[in-house]
Amino acid sequence: MRYLVILLVVIIPVLFTSCDEALLSELDTVASENEEQAVADSLLNVRLDSLLTLILDQQEYIDSLNNAQHVADSLQQVYIDSLIAAQEASLDSLGDVNQSYINSLISTLDSIDTVLDGYQDLSVSLSDMQTIDYLYDNYSLNMQNDVKWRPFVEGSSIVFRVSYLNLDNQGMSTFYEPIASLTGLYYLSLSNNSITSLPQSIGDLVLLEYLTVHGNQLTSVPESIGNLKRLYQLSLEHNQLTSIPSTIGSIDSLENLQISNNQLTSLPETIGNLNNLEYLSIGQNQLTSLPSNIGDPPNMYSINLYNNQVTSLPTSLCSFTNYREVQARNNNVSSIDGCFCNTEGLSTYLGNSPICNNEEDYSYRPCTGTTSCSDLDCNVRCSW
Repeated sequence: MRYLVILLVVIIPVLFTSCDEALLSELDTVASENEEQAVADSLLNVRLDSLLTLILDQQEYIDSLNNAQHVADSLQQVYIDSLIAAQEASLDSLGDVNQSYINSLISTLDSIDTVLDGYQDLSVSLSDMQTIDYLYDNYSLNMQNDVKWRPFVEGSSIVFRVSYLNLDNQGMSTFYEPIASLTGLYYLSLSNNSITSLPQSIGDLVLLEYLTVHGNQLTSVPESIGNLKRLYQLSLEHNQLTSIPSTIGSIDSLENLQISNNQLTSLPETIGNLNNLEYLSIGQNQLTSLPSNIGDPPNMYSINLYNNQVTSLPTSLCSFTNYREVQARNNNVSSIDGCFCNTEGLSTYLGNSPICNNEEDYSYRPCTGTTSCSDLDCNVRCSW
């Protein structure tokens, strides 16, 4: 019995000690795992909080955009409402007189919408974009003021092309050939550069209405210029041109032709074919004579041929529709036809020419002795 007690006293503590160590080891393992899980949970919570913050920020941004759009829509609606109110007020004041006109406008707008419904494909010309991109990269091109685009119907599509291009004062020494591929151009200005020639392809710009190459170093103009059938203004002043191609006479739409300050010694006879010409500037050249039909364009109200070496004025200048002014100062005119003296509506200025004794005297009228016109009735002035 005593041995049993001793055994129990010795063994039981050992057993309990061994169990305690195993239990403690297991508890430590569990605690370690719980601690790792807690860390993981903490990191997850941090990431979730971060994502939540990002989502809230994005939602706030979206809300701000929606608010901005709502404000813009509201302002637009206010503007539209004000226009409608103004229109209603105008209609109230005018009664029913303009109602039919308003209805016709509404009908026109509806028809435009109907037409546009048939053109679902809207695009921008890639080649035009590439040309403009090159010009933007190499010159001081203002994309807001120097370049404008217009829509063109091409088949079942609407294509936006460059219609307006201003390249003045860019220091260009050569004409950039792809410009001639901008077939939607209505307006092209290349003034005050150093361009020495224009390519034949300039004639491909068949929609061109305004072309100015003022203040360059051109020595010639390509014959293809005659292909520009819609051109109404052409400025080639202050270059080094020695001739103008006869094809210029085929531009029947031309109203304003400026070729002064060059080195021209003659003009083509075809210049008299420009039936719509209103203003012609050929001063400061080396002209000794003028085409006999230069005055044929009936609506030409002004011709400026100052500072040349012209010796006589063609009588065709006396034939016109309403009014005409001939500025011929600083030439070699020594006599004139009587039509210049007595044609009503015609004013001729011959200051500093032999016929005026090379003087600038506004009161002197060189008609006496030349025609039956008296000094007081003479339309020729020895002045500027």
